[in-house]
Amino acid sequence: MRIETNKATCKYIPSLAIFQKFVRHKFCWQHETNFSMINEEVSIDGGIVMYIYSAIYDLFLNHFGDFGEKHMFWLLYIANFIFGAIAYKLGFARKLPLLKNIVVYILLAVGMFIITIFSIMRLPMTESLIIISAVLAIYRYRLHNQRKSKQYGQ
Repeated sequence: MRIETNKATCKYIPSLAIFQKFVRHKFCWQHETNFSMINEEVSIDGGIVMYIYSAIYDLFLNHFGDFGEKHMFWLLYIANFIFGAIAYKLGFARKLPLLKNIVVYILLAVGMFIITIFSIMRLPMTESLIIISAVLAIYRYRLHNQRKSKQYGQ
C-alpha cells in the first residue's frame, strides 16, 4: 500500500514518535494562512482520496503552540476521556455500585487510549464524542421535562 500526501509543511511531533513505527506515513499538514486551518489530502494507492480534518486537533495545535505539538497525545486523551465519561454518564441509565463503576472507568480509560490513537491520525474522534454527548444531553433534558410534566399532570 502506497500513501501519498499533498503537503506544504511536515513537522516531527515528539509525542507521535511512539506511533511513527506503526504508521507508514509521516504526519504532515498543509496550513492555509487565511483561515489557519489544517487540511490534508491523502491518496491511498493512487485511487481513494480522503480529506482529513479534525477541528479539535487544529484547535489544540494553533491555540497551545509549541506545548500543543509536544503534548498533543495527552491533550487529546484528556478531551476524549472527559467527553467519553460524559457520554457514559448520560447514556447509561442504571446506577452501578462503586467497585463496578471504578472498573467501568478504568476500561473507559483504556478504550480512550485507543480512540486517541485515531485522533492523532486526524480522524474526528473527539468531535464525534462531543456530538454524542450533546445528543445524549438533549435526550436526557427532554426526558426529564416529559417526566416532570407527567408528574404534575396527574
